[in-house]
Amino acid sequence: MHLVSPYQMSPPCCTHVSIDDYNELCQLYEAAHLKLAEARLSDEHISYICYSNTLKRK
Repeated sequence: MHLVSPYQMSPPCCTHVSIDDYNELCQLYEAAHLKLAEARLSDEHISYICYSNTLKRK
């Protein structure tokens, strides 16, 4: 049986990171992604409220 290291499968331009660092990076990315989604939803909610208030005034 021939085992292949995941590091050997990476393209030469990629930086190698440890599994712990990779996991931490994934968690940070996920947290940032959720914060962006939350900000977008908040912006949409504010836009909807402003639009609704504009319609009520007419």
